[in-house]
Amino acid sequence: MNRSLRLKPECIADVKAASRRKFARQIDLADRAEISRATVSKFLKGHPVDRFNFIELAELLDFEVEAIAKLNTDSDVLGAESSSLLHWDRHPQPQTTPDREEELTILRRWIFQESCQVLFVYGFGKIGKTGIISKLYREARKNSDFEGGIWVDFKGGVITVEKLLERIVKTWSDASDILQEERLSDKISKLVDFLETHRYLIVLRRIDKLFQEGEIFGRYQLEYRDYEELFAQLRGRSHKSCWIAIGRQPSYDILGYSGESRSARLFHLKGLNQSEAVSLLHREGIKGSETEMTQLTRVYMGHPWWLQQLSSNINTSTVTQFLTRDLFACNGTWDLLEEHFQILSSLEKSTLYWLAINREPVTSIFLYDEDMAAEVGRKGRLMEALKSLRYCSLVHQQDDRWELPEIVLRFMTTKLIDRFYDGFVNGDVSSLNRYPLIKVTGKEYIREEQIKLVLQRLLDRLKSTFGGLSSVENKIRELLKICRQQLTHQPGYAVGNLFNLLLLIKKQVCTEKQECTEHKPVLQGLDFSGLFVWQADFTAAMLHDVNLSNANLSKSVVLASCDGLLSMSLSRDGKILAAGDTSGKIYVWQVAEGKLEPHLIHQAHSHWVRTVAVSANGAFVASGGEDRFVYVWNVKDDHAFPFRGSHSQRLRAVAFSPGNNHLLASAGDDGHVILWDIRSRRSIARYILPNDKICALAFSSDGKFLVSASEKGQIAVHAIDSTDNYGQFSQPQVFQDDCQGKLQAIALSPDDRILATGGDDGYIRLWNISTGHLIGESELHHTDWIRSIAFSPDGKNIASSGEDFAVKIWDSQTGRYLNTFFGHQGRVWAVVFDSESEYLFSAGDDQTLKTWDVQTGHCWKTIQGYTSKVRSVAFSPDEQQLTTASDDGTVRLWDLASKKYKNLYGHQGRVWSVSFTSDGAYVVSGSDDKTVKVWKVPARKMHTILEQHTSWVRAVACSPKLRLIASGGDDCVIWLHDLENFDYQELDLEHKNWIQALAFGWHEELGKLRLASASDDKTVKIWDIETRKCILSLEEHQEPVRAVALSPDCRWVVSGSNDKTVRLCEIETGRYLAPLGRQEDAHMDWVRAVAFHPDFPDRQLIASASYDRTIKLWDISDLPATCTTLSGHNGAVVSVAFSPDGQTLASGSEDDTIRLWDVDTGECLEVLKPPRPYENMDITNIEGLTTAQKEALVTLGAKDRSHDL
Repeated sequence: MNRSLRLKPECIADVKAASRRKFARQIDLADRAEISRATVSKFLKGHPVDRFNFIELAELLDFEVEAIAKLNTDSDVLGAESSSLLHWDRHPQPQTTPDREEELTILRRWIFQESCQVLFVYGFGKIGKTGIISKLYREARKNSDFEGGIWVDFKGGVITVEKLLERIVKTWSDASDILQEERLSDKISKLVDFLETHRYLIVLRRIDKLFQEGEIFGRYQLEYRDYEELFAQLRGRSHKSCWIAIGRQPSYDILGYSGESRSARLFHLKGLNQSEAVSLLHREGIKGSETEMTQLTRVYMGHPWWLQQLSSNINTSTVTQFLTRDLFACNGTWDLLEEHFQILSSLEKSTLYWLAINREPVTSIFLYDEDMAAEVGRKGRLMEALKSLRYCSLVHQQDDRWELPEIVLRFMTTKLIDRFYDGFVNGDVSSLNRYPLIKVTGKEYIREEQIKLVLQRLLDRLKSTFGGLSSVENKIRELLKICRQQLTHQPGYAVGNLFNLLLLIKKQVCTEKQECTEHKPVLQGLDFSGLFVWQADFTAAMLHDVNLSNANLSKSVVLASCDGLLSMSLSRDGKILAAGDTSGKIYVWQVAEGKLEPHLIHQAHSHWVRTVAVSANGAFVASGGEDRFVYVWNVKDDHAFPFRGSHSQRLRAVAFSPGNNHLLASAGDDGHVILWDIRSRRSIARYILPNDKICALAFSSDGKFLVSASEKGQIAVHAIDSTDNYGQFSQPQVFQDDCQGKLQAIALSPDDRILATGGDDGYIRLWNISTGHLIGESELHHTDWIRSIAFSPDGKNIASSGEDFAVKIWDSQTGRYLNTFFGHQGRVWAVVFDSESEYLFSAGDDQTLKTWDVQTGHCWKTIQGYTSKVRSVAFSPDEQQLTTASDDGTVRLWDLASKKYKNLYGHQGRVWSVSFTSDGAYVVSGSDDKTVKVWKVPARKMHTILEQHTSWVRAVACSPKLRLIASGGDDCVIWLHDLENFDYQELDLEHKNWIQALAFGWHEELGKLRLASASDDKTVKIWDIETRKCILSLEEHQEPVRAVALSPDCRWVVSGSNDKTVRLCEIETGRYLAPLGRQEDAHMDWVRAVAFHPDFPDRQLIASASYDRTIKLWDISDLPATCTTLSGHNGAVVSVAFSPDGQTLASGSEDDTIRLWDVDTGECLEVLKPPRPYENMDITNIEGLTTAQKEALVTLGAKDRSHDL
């Protein structure tokens, strides 16, 4: 039979007119119909064309086929074969879409070859579901694979199953007996009977219109529940037809019965792959780099409709500008997402909000435990919501990790901001209470994103609405009052959100107006009593006079009480982490999945804790440091026992044997390595390296050998006897590391084959431990000293840290550099991997302990401490001001009349020493950031930086006659700096160890300028500044000399030492007097500072200060000297200075205070102290904090009055 049709002559003009209206060119009509242009031309001229092509063109031009068709014979009647095409409903003719050949191949196989009976095609709105099924529908009609087809679109109205059956019967006349049954289930059964012998294609578009809105996952509305019965029978019985349902999600009832080998199947139509998306973008005229194209595809999920809408926007900007300016929400993108969002259940919406807040893949367990347990109740409900959102293409799942696609994340972030903005403007605190804007308890890098992308954008919007930051702040305080009225004892995030917003305002004010008197903004007088203060960052502000009584802080963060962290160790099972700090404290945390829970704080030592070790079983913590004692702590009962008389100089290293929890090694500056049995507290073996310092120890994994390393580079491998006489040293195997400078750190690989070393030159070296041969060296290096090295337990990586503030990761086999973790604001003393090699812990001088993701380099968590120890005090020549140096890197200028101070910021480490120039115009400071800084006093600004030192600057002194500065430190060098000529010179290298103190003096009679220096080499040296030569070296002290002063007449020098003595020497003769005072008057600990009275020798008074927390005034007019002891400090006293008139003495202490004393009476006149972070904070009956955290708050200024009740 003839298969062609042609236009009726009388219809040709109308059809041509319709073609011109709908298509600019004939080729456009041909492309849409996917036929040749020649065929279109024949069609429009009334020539015969293939019947299928004829019907396609007629439908595209909106004509009924019967109205315009004429057979290619004399008859006007359509033949049976032609009329069979009319058993096919018209279907949508979508815009040109990508080929989707991969998806089409799968669906063709399912529909045409494998006779799939029920197929649900689902995916995001406008992603191309209708287009791809329309194409298959068209192919089926063209190839006569089916007898006919029905296309039902629920857009115009949803119909019941009864109405659908009526539609079918009307189309298929031979199926009329279907409607003769009374019950619907029987009618459906009859339908399936019919389909057993007939092959039809039925498409139901927008199936989700049948579903309930606001309910989870594809549940049918009550009046359309019969569709469950329909699909149950269609999938449950064998037949020849194929039913295709198209929607944004499948129906709930189909899930358990679908699969690739089953009669019912699900097909998730996703976005385009990268190559398809790039091709589409290029067709739309969008050009960019490969990276930009990839980013566009990722952000828009490969969604073809969204990608097609971009051309008008990107043509006015680059792709990068387009994405960074948030122009992505253009041309209906937001509207489509809003459509999806509005039909979701409340639980699904809440789940999206929480995923947007978390901003990274999270497990369902994390989402439930951390955020949604109270809201969800049963955990299974959360899984239902997540799966529903996955089927809606609103979330992605990878294993059990769930996240939002980027476009959805941006949309939900905007929704979150909108929600808070509306509640803020309208005073609705309940809407502020539902979700946190930032999660301060979460990962640090995520929190930084939240502040930038949520909190800052919200503040910008509020600032525009209210006309400025001050108006927004006033509104916040008003809302906090409403919270006190409406939200007392009610869990939620409103107060934390408002606090974080207020904090951000204060930070901006500080930045814009430079009004901050502290490192951090000060928030004062806030009343949070009885409120839930969740997800508030209490580490980022100084909170003075804040009322937190009866408040709940269970989801907020507070400062720890730790000072600069010097050492760190992790138990072998990764469950116990210990660290030691500069205040002599030991901190113990319990570790789980990278999270640290404060467990114990021990005041262990009187000085710096340079080394800690945790036993393999986590039961014991050993520590050592400046005070030369080894302590061992029982973690369980907090009991400690010291190992007295263990070392004669500072300890550098302690290590437990992995093979024996009771075997401990210690080593230090005295060159001794000692093995201890901690049960008996007895040393059982000793190795001595003369004239060198042991800086590091490392046991093998089986405890059979111990490696020691010295500052001069000697590596010694000691075999440990494993018999009953375990611990006895044999002659070690020795090899040399020729590090340029001092060797500082070592680490053994997990298999005990490779030793890694690092030192002052910044390089990592790898050694074969068996042969002592160098097998590799890092290609790059730290820019300063290395302080710590650690192997990952899996043996793949090495971590190192040092004075350059950086943590670096290296390949352990080759030494190849892999990554640098930035974030510390000071030197990083220690690094250690967790037991699974996933995380890295780093401890630094900036009072922080950080947790890093090894793979990404992201900082997960920071435990932030605080310190403001006073290291040095000095009066101005006019006695109106006092300058102080502190561990927090701050130089302070105190006005003694008002007792107010001004901070001078610039140092990047603790400031050891300060001094006024003789004219009072400048303050000079020396820091362990290796710099000397000169500050203009009236302007309160930095004048210049002197950077000659290569290590810590521990001492500065100003000449009494000239603008000459002396500085000295750990590089053992004394530099002289001429402030007038900007010249500097180095004195002869005489000292063999760190220089701890300097003091100028003018010898009036000789007309000469002298300089005294004190050193850890146990000497005091006197220098002639004119000749730059050492004229006297005094060696009476038995320990390092920490303090020195010259008498005003430059005839005497006084010094204080770790040997606990104060010694006076006549410079001309070099004659030492006996240590000042009687034995019972002597200091009980290191002497840290000395000073002559300014009227000496008329008033023969010397002041000394000590780690025993006392100041002593020595009257030496008669010998032995008499002593007056000044007490009051609660920490080591490390600096003293007389006022120029000699009436007042200032003292600086590690208790963070400066005390002013009446020299004649010994009365404390004043206590100067910068407010601590939580000064006068009321934490009575506070909830949600551990005991260790509460103790830290009290240490930092808070008051707990519950003990007074």
